[in-house]
Amino acid sequence: MNKATLFFIPALFFLFLPATTYSQISYNPVSMGLGGGGTSYITDYEALFTNPANLQLREKNYGLQITIAESGAYYDSPLRIRNGRERMKLFGETLQTPKADSYTFSGDERQLLLDRYYNNDRDFRQMQSGSVINWFGIKWFGEEKSYAFAFRTRQSSRYSVGRGFYDSEPVEADDLQFINQSLTHRYQTLHEVSFGYSESFTFLSGLFPRISKFIIGLAPKIVLAGPGFTTEYTNNFTREQTTSPWQRDASYNFESSGIFSNYADELSNGSVPFDDLGPITNLNDLMSPSGFGAAIDLGVTYLFTFGDDLSLIRRGEEPTEKSLRLSFSITDLGLIHTFKDPFRAEGDITVSDNPAPLPVSDQYYAGALLQDFTFLKSGGNGIHPLQNVSSVNRDSYQSLLPTSLQTGILFQINRIKMMGDFRLGLTDNAFHSTKLTSYIGTEVRLLPFLPLRAGTRLATDLPGYYSFGAGIETTYFDVNAAVQFRSTSTGPTLEPVAASAVAVKFYIP
Repeated sequence: MNKATLFFIPALFFLFLPATTYSQISYNPVSMGLGGGGTSYITDYEALFTNPANLQLREKNYGLQITIAESGAYYDSPLRIRNGRERMKLFGETLQTPKADSYTFSGDERQLLLDRYYNNDRDFRQMQSGSVINWFGIKWFGEEKSYAFAFRTRQSSRYSVGRGFYDSEPVEADDLQFINQSLTHRYQTLHEVSFGYSESFTFLSGLFPRISKFIIGLAPKIVLAGPGFTTEYTNNFTREQTTSPWQRDASYNFESSGIFSNYADELSNGSVPFDDLGPITNLNDLMSPSGFGAAIDLGVTYLFTFGDDLSLIRRGEEPTEKSLRLSFSITDLGLIHTFKDPFRAEGDITVSDNPAPLPVSDQYYAGALLQDFTFLKSGGNGIHPLQNVSSVNRDSYQSLLPTSLQTGILFQINRIKMMGDFRLGLTDNAFHSTKLTSYIGTEVRLLPFLPLRAGTRLATDLPGYYSFGAGIETTYFDVNAAVQFRSTSTGPTLEPVAASAVAVKFYIP
């Protein structure tokens, strides 16, 4: 069957932008159109990073696949941005350290933000943004095994903001009143070089009467970490009734590397006021290595074919078209050693009675780099928590990569595919939390060369979205694209939040 893709979408403003969560299992444009999953679906070179077992599978007849400059990005904004140019502008601004008067509320923006994210008495809300550029990818088939090599860069920003920064009214639950003025923000850049292979595990293949195959895949990789930082500020106020005194629980921790440590060092020493730290003007400062490490991605897929599909027997002669796939993978299992300008600061955990909650902020938190340096003013006296920590450590340190578990299922019958994925993070990091996230999507081909895709993501603490993608597919090349729109508690919107495209994807028989 001939395949390739082309779809024109106005919101491709994200293409080639190195952005700031890797909220989706894959930013592959086909996967993004299906809602962001792909543990069972992705079979090209990008399976290295999602489920290497799928390298053994064929979506079309070819011997060699080459991909250049595949990219995608997702940007979640606190305030509504319907215009693509305005979203692109704000997105670029978040890659800078903000000025003191940046992101100031005007008009009814404060209430709009509360209605948008803190409805139903939510006391905090998580937001995230992210991007991936797959600089180069190649996949080829051997007689018994399949191989792939890829180089990519991904950046991610994930932050949670307490309602108490925007609203002075407490949230009530279980006869208690809460004011949450906590903030966390994690940012990380990773450059990855991966090589992997996939093969059929014959011992388990054929356990069922139908034609089936058990496939395993393994993809070790070398990782260079760019500058990153983690802010963890806890500031919660609790009381039993309106006449009772407030009890405050507070703590602060900060960790950084590279260019961010220079800013943190200046702020902690008090040598430069936090309002005058200056912008990060050189993109290389955000991309240059500050750590190195190694990791492994591995996965398994059990594939059943049915009807007249004999592709598992005639490997290399025809693609699989009628099947059920069950997949499981572990990704980013490894460590990073941070060596360039490591900085770790830790404050004391304090519990105090009868304090006054901080006044609401006149700014909103947009996730800009080190925005907490101007956003947090402990006690309302202009002192940032980093200026009052108990210890600072400049020794190199190790940290886990964003390890996660994925399961996926895909049902394919000729021109229809239906898929579902579950993802569970094992570590709390810039790319994902430890909460379970699910993705569902479907693909329908009205014509053999014209796939139409749609999907969505379901997550407890994240804003929703819905996705669309389409394409025209040929034997020798693909050009893919997809777009995502915000979904709110009141229903779907036409606010674009993400886009993905592939510049060139070649197939050689």
